[in-house]
Amino acid sequence: MYYFSPIKSKSVSIRPNMKKYKEDDHRKSKIHGLMNFHQQIHPLIRPSLSLETHTQIKSLVKSCIHASKYYFWSYDSFYDHNDEPKCHGFFRLRDKIKTLAPLKSLILDLKWCFEIFDEDLKDIFNQVKYATSLKCFELSLPYDGMTEQGIKNIKEGLIFLKFLEDLHLSIRCINEDSVQLVCDSIKYLSRLKSLNLDLSFSKGLTDKTVNALGESIMNLNHLESLNLDISGCERMSKEGVLQLYKKQKQLPNLKNLFINCALIKYIESPGVANLSRFVSTRAGLTALDLKFSFCDRIRDDGLTELLYAIKNLTSLQSFSLDLAACRLLTDESLYSLKECTSSLQQLTRLKVHFEENIKITEKGIFFLKESMANLRKTLKFFDLRMTLCGGINDKALCYFKEGLMKLSSVSELKINFSSCRKLSNQGLAELGEGIEKLKDTLEAIDLNFGWSSRITEGGIESLAKAFSSLKILKVLRLNFGCGNFIGDQSLRNLSEGFQSLGGLKSLALNFISCDITDRGIYHLKECLLKLRNLESLEVIMARCEITDSGMKSVKAGLKALANIKYLKLVFAHCAIGDEGLIHIREGLRGLKSLRHLDLHFGASPGIKGHSLGPLISAIKSISSLKVLELNFPECFDLKDAALVQIAERIREFSGLEFLKLNFSICLKITLQAKKNLKAAVLCIKSLQNFQLI
Repeated sequence: MYYFSPIKSKSVSIRPNMKKYKEDDHRKSKIHGLMNFHQQIHPLIRPSLSLETHTQIKSLVKSCIHASKYYFWSYDSFYDHNDEPKCHGFFRLRDKIKTLAPLKSLILDLKWCFEIFDEDLKDIFNQVKYATSLKCFELSLPYDGMTEQGIKNIKEGLIFLKFLEDLHLSIRCINEDSVQLVCDSIKYLSRLKSLNLDLSFSKGLTDKTVNALGESIMNLNHLESLNLDISGCERMSKEGVLQLYKKQKQLPNLKNLFINCALIKYIESPGVANLSRFVSTRAGLTALDLKFSFCDRIRDDGLTELLYAIKNLTSLQSFSLDLAACRLLTDESLYSLKECTSSLQQLTRLKVHFEENIKITEKGIFFLKESMANLRKTLKFFDLRMTLCGGINDKALCYFKEGLMKLSSVSELKINFSSCRKLSNQGLAELGEGIEKLKDTLEAIDLNFGWSSRITEGGIESLAKAFSSLKILKVLRLNFGCGNFIGDQSLRNLSEGFQSLGGLKSLALNFISCDITDRGIYHLKECLLKLRNLESLEVIMARCEITDSGMKSVKAGLKALANIKYLKLVFAHCAIGDEGLIHIREGLRGLKSLRHLDLHFGASPGIKGHSLGPLISAIKSISSLKVLELNFPECFDLKDAALVQIAERIREFSGLEFLKLNFSICLKITLQAKKNLKAAVLCIKSLQNFQLI
């Protein structure tokens, strides 16, 4: 399906969305769409192209994009009389596309096109080189890697883009020669201000080739932003990191630095320390993002040297440090962070991720408290993730509370202590006291304590009392999924705590696999009746003891949300049937502002299918809806008749842009019924993307 929208800027975006459809179905739908598309389009609009194809697609269409006139057309037939591809290629640009010269921005997203060939890239980049005024170019190549000849074709096109300022290149280099070609492509782009280079899982990136990469990047003297992803490049060691950053005096204008070294198992502490030599000379940095997750040979000494180098970056405003699963790190690393933050007096955003680290204890949180004290006047956003840190206990949350009390300007808080089995209600009570002290500044909070078996309803009661004091809160996300001792009383406590949150705009509640019953859903309804200004609601209560009676309460709550724009309801693996869906249908009727609807009722044995047609009719009446996701997997009693009801009504939708229908493992639904449903969906003229499972 093709979608056109008016545009004033000179840019073209080509993004095929690869979906795993059966090949014969795909061909029929694509031929139908493309054959109706050969006509010339009005010259004042340009395409925003979205193609639903699959990973084995072999050919599409010879195409021509005239950016100066803003129109697009395609021609030629695509399959011969045997319904076989006549030629290979992906968006072959014709020889006469020299009118690309006025183009300013171009995006080619080919990462799911696993059978794109070298000659296809040659055709594309023989014409891209004529876009001499191009300033922004984004290219994503297939995940299975490109040959040396294919990358050479890319290089021959890129070197002509002398005015390029923003380059996003995602590529998997399968050998060292491929990396060298990428380096040669970059070093000619002397005007680059922003470089986003994704070489993750490239087998060709070794200690030898990384030297050439470093030299190419360091010669870009106008570069202001560098995002380098070398995660999963296992052939690179600590010496490779040193080669990458050995030229310290280059890049004088660098402001933003993002480095992803995750999953490089040979990086040790000396390799991290080598990075500090480069970072220490970047006094003008304002944003720094470092990812070393799953580099399990990093020790405290290497991290300490790096953090002491960062200490000198007094202009830093945003700092992110991801050390997930670096299991040799201890509390000493958080002490080094405390020393680092003592001089970062302009820092407004801080992310600290230490997931799966059993050596982090309450002593480390004590040092983190001191870091928060160092940033008391400037910090506005704080993201702490300590998932699966077995040494975290209630005493640690007591220290964390003391740190929160020192923050005088924080407005957004994200805390993740999920699967920390030593935490109990006492720790949540301490945390609640800290949150309550932020009542004058806190606007968004995200708490995740899922899989914490010692937390019960008493802990949530403490948090609910704290929430009642947050008068200016706009966003609230709570995750207590898989809590063995959390039930209906928790929702009642939250309902009481939300009485004063009239300004709340977004609410997300995750209580999956908890002891929630219909009584708890009644309390949820009471909660929603008090939050009439909500624009986003997400309720995840799968695997709970909820029946059709609970959906009646949901209906009453939804009717109060006149301003809702995003709605996600997940009640999979519950005892909900067609009667419950009828209640949901009635609740949806009055949501005139809804733009995104996501419903999950999988593995619900009571859903027979006769309620799906009326549900679709109710959804169709929401004229503002753009995105619809309906998920009914493992509903074993659904039959073809249910899909017939959907097909009869869904073809009449107008304005819908994205549609996902999930009927996987519905054993009584035949392939022919799915084909008929797909044919009906293709009648929706506004649809850009469609997924049928």
